[in-house]
Amino acid sequence: MPASQLTSILVTLAVVVAAAKLGGYLFRFLGQPTVVGEVLSGIALGPTVFGSVAPGVSGQLFSPAVTPFLALIAQLGLVLYMLLVGSEIRVVPLSRANRLLVGVSAGSLLVRSAWACW
Repeated sequence: MPASQLTSILVTLAVVVAAAKLGGYLFRFLGQPTVVGEVLSGIALGPTVFGSVAPGVSGQLFSPAVTPFLALIAQLGLVLYMLLVGSEIRVVPLSRANRLLVGVSAGSLLVRSAWACW
């Protein structure tokens, strides 16, 4: 990977993280969850808003050479986030409801099988 491509990836990643932090702080100041501000910042950086307002800057920042790497980083971040969420699930309340869970899942399988055969 050329140094210029690595620099472009790091600059784009820094802009995305900075926008998410700024959106999070703004929404926390407004009394809203920070994640809402972070998500809306990501949407604002997309082609609909940022691409319409500054298409040249958006095209340079999110160039075709950079987007596959950003997609890979985003997928890795999502996997790590889901692992973190999964590690925080309390299993004890779920074990109490095992009969209900097994009944619901078996029932849904029966309905699905009957629907597929019909």
